Amino acid sequence: MNADIWLNGKHIGFHPYGYTSFRYDITDDLIPGNKNVLAVKVRNEGRNSRWYSGSGIYRHVWLTTTSAIHISHWGTFVTTPDVSDTAATVCVNSTVENHESTESMVDITVALFDPT
Repeated sequence: MNADIWLNGKHIGFHPYGYTSFRYDITDDLIPGNKNVLAVKVRNEGRNSRWYSGSGIYRHVWLTTTSAIHISHWGTFVTTPDVSDTAATVCVNSTVENHESTESMVDITVALFDPT
């Protein structure tokens, strides 16, 4: 609960709830080839639920790096608008982020590995 995050001494952000996912893009704040320090401070500030909610990090944490052009976090959605006993239509929509200074054409390849 109440997590503050710093990278190399710079405050990256604050997240008020300990049981939800959150993310910060730290690409511009990383120092490639050097030691980077990620600091997280969490505060349990009293009664806040009907059971012991703890004080710390209770969910998975990932540090992810991407290229300047990449699929957005949570940026792919798969739907099946038409389904029958013998066939299905599968639609895939993805949001691509481009952090370069110029536009680029990109291809996204989708493969279905198992019909079930």
